[in-house]
Amino acid sequence: MANMVNLVGLVDPAQVSAQSELLSQRSRHLANHLKKADGDQILLVPYNLGCHWVLIIVRPKKETAFYDRYNQGSHPRI
Repeated sequence: MANMVNLVGLVDPAQVSAQSELLSQRSRHLANHLKKADGDQILLVPYNLGCHWVLIIVRPKKETAFYDRYNQGSHPRI
């Protein structure tokens, strides 16, 4: 069971969402999470565009990400 707990990581949305800090600081915070991910860990990245929440699922070691592309418009950069 301990392996299942370590399989999923959660990135704090307050550290990466559009309303928090500068883009460079948000990027650095996310990059640190990606570097620390081990093995097949999956990161859940809740992100608030300012008017809409999306959930980005990242598998760093596999270099893949899944996200909601349905509501793309003129939103700040993720």
